[in-house]
Amino acid sequence: KYNVVIYDFFSSKAMESFWTEEFLNDFLKNHTDNQCSFGTYACTGKLKRAFKCNNFEYFERRGYLWKRSSTFACRRSKI
Repeated sequence: KYNVVIYDFFSSKAMESFWTEEFLNDFLKNHTDNQCSFGTYACTGKLKRAFKCNNFEYFERRGYLWKRSSTFACRRSKI
């Protein structure tokens, strides 16, 4: 399972299947470790809902180049 994810797929228009809420939930649930950091240039409601559903803490960050905002999220295991 991944401890760090840099999610850099093309836009949801070009790679729609990688940006569905179902795919994001499945990916976060089955492929990320209890301690995981996740970064992407995207900032969407689908991402925010998937993070919440999978116990990630979400942080909106300043975007890259012409993007308004980007996303950083992390999940920390409970000790």
